[in-house]
Amino acid sequence: MKLFCKDFLHFTKEAFSRFFKILWPSFLSNTLWALATPIQTGILGRLSADAIAANSVSTTMFQYLKVITIGEASASAVLIGTTIGENRGTTKVKEYSKTLQVIYLIIGSVLGISLFFLRIPLLSLYDLTQNAYQMADQILIILSIVMVGMSYQMPTGIGIIKGGGDVKYMNNLKITAYTLS
Repeated sequence: MKLFCKDFLHFTKEAFSRFFKILWPSFLSNTLWALATPIQTGILGRLSADAIAANSVSTTMFQYLKVITIGEASASAVLIGTTIGENRGTTKVKEYSKTLQVIYLIIGSVLGISLFFLRIPLLSLYDLTQNAYQMADQILIILSIVMVGMSYQMPTGIGIIKGGGDVKYMNNLKITAYTLS
């Protein structure tokens, strides 16, 4: 087998066009997030060393738990995409979508509560000034609440909406968000 054959570089105009039509909304969204990160770092850089340390410690702890949410999103995208690919109908997709959203809220609540109660033992592992410790504690309290919303929003947006084939807006597939009332 040749590493580079002439078919490797062959592409169709239709596939190229469809790819960029699907890529564009995700690319734009991710680019905005990529720009926000250095802006946040720049703002923090103008604050005190304690603020930088508090943010660094807090976001690291938050991101350890965020990995679970990323896993939820990936698994959900496979489940929804497979269900659609198997031609099981929008009824089954909506059923799975509602169930997944409840699971997201449960997992998000568990992660948020875990972050809230683990913040003190985890912060004690760091050599922080009293001011940095207090700031990190406050940031972690806020992030424990944010965790619940993020654990719902991220898997819904990536797992259900993008997994369903719609990168722009979920109404194209007529999958409506399940609201708890």
